[in-house]
Amino acid sequence: VSALCISIMLGSAQGQYRLVAGYSEYATLTINLSESGSEEGKKIAEMLPDTFGDSIANVLYLTVSGEDILYIGWQGYQQERWFPHTAGRFFSSGEQARGDNVVYLSDSLYQTMAGQDTLSINGTPYQVIGAGWIAPYNIWKGISSLSPVSCIPENMTAAESTILVFPYRNFLEHLTPTQVLVHFDSASMAQLQDYRQAILAQFPEVSIYLPGNDSGVVLSQ
Repeated sequence: VSALCISIMLGSAQGQYRLVAGYSEYATLTINLSESGSEEGKKIAEMLPDTFGDSIANVLYLTVSGEDILYIGWQGYQQERWFPHTAGRFFSSGEQARGDNVVYLSDSLYQTMAGQDTLSINGTPYQVIGAGWIAPYNIWKGISSLSPVSCIPENMTAAESTILVFPYRNFLEHLTPTQVLVHFDSASMAQLQDYRQAILAQFPEVSIYLPGNDSGVVLSQ
């Protein structure tokens, strides 16, 4: 009982510290791109690792087709925090760097493949390398509530939908992102503000929002 009480007290103290410090283990900046989203996306993809290095966990480039298909360009290797694999594997570093024609699917879509290992997307053949339980809500909740738009319709968050994940270079060659989520590892609110200003200094046309649950104010550009 004593050990349990101590554990609860430590957990509460840690939670209070993180609340006061504005600390998040997975702090996210939401970037809304301008009308030249494709070119901006490519430039941002080059700028982020050069500027922030290992501070970045993942970068997600998002766009939705119709009302029920979510396309994600994935830059990074910490997908394990987001979804468990149900088949195959995730992208290798080489596949991401080259932008290979490979795709990772939501499990619901994968189950309809009937053992096929290729998928034609907009006339281009892709090798299916894996699948996982990807809940749209887990992606949607990373979008700042301060952002006036969300590229993921709220009706997609209720259950697993059709989701296709591509190496980010491939995604940026074939699709146009409307929103970018930049996940920083162990960033404080003050650090996020600095990161935001650094991105805006190079891309003044985009809009960038801090996590809504940590800040009630959108910093002026």
